Amino acid sequence: MLSPVLRSPVETNAAAAAPAQPATAHAGSPLASLPPAARILRTAARLFYEQGYHATGINQIIAEAGVAKATFYAHYPSKDSLGAAWLAQQHEAWVSWLTERVTPVPDARRRVAVLFDLLEVWLRNNDYRGCPFLNTNAEQPNPPDALRAIILQHKNYLRDYLRNLVRAALPGRLEADRMALAAYVLFCGAIIEAQAFRDPWPVRTAAQTILAWF
Repeated sequence: MLSPVLRSPVETNAAAAAPAQPATAHAGSPLASLPPAARILRTAARLFYEQGYHATGINQIIAEAGVAKATFYAHYPSKDSLGAAWLAQQHEAWVSWLTERVTPVPDARRRVAVLFDLLEVWLRNNDYRGCPFLNTNAEQPNPPDALRAIILQHKNYLRDYLRNLVRAALPGRLEADRMALAAYVLFCGAIIEAQAFRDPWPVRTAAQTILAWF
């Protein structure tokens, strides 16, 4: 499953993302056909990512999802519970994306290259809005515990995933773990800088730097 963040059906040499989501749950729209909980989550996913978690209010989500306030609170007792569900969905999407697109590549060095190809496609398809985890963490000095737990889960997963990629590409090298941490920093930094410049050059530079190690 690819989340609403991984959107726009564009195929390249490495990736395809998921379809764009409708803006509101008007009659006859694909969104209107979903059960209320899924409709709320999909609407929130779009608004949180496009506007920011902090800037998006519950009333807007309710209105655009086309549900009653009581229905909203029956499924999500608070905005933070909805935010946690959204980030959990994004994490699952990334895990599925990497498992489907990167892990099956037989050559270890090529897996690293494909990962950065995917990153470039994802950023471009999402208008360089950046990482929902980094964005949400940066919006407030102390994110709510429910959100912070999922942010850390996701970042730890990516760090470990990159560590395994680099270890496989540098078998027997004592410095592999140190280089893997550097690769993770380059990966995250490339997202932030590509978002700032609205251009893929930071991703390509990071990829070229890491691939030169092998």
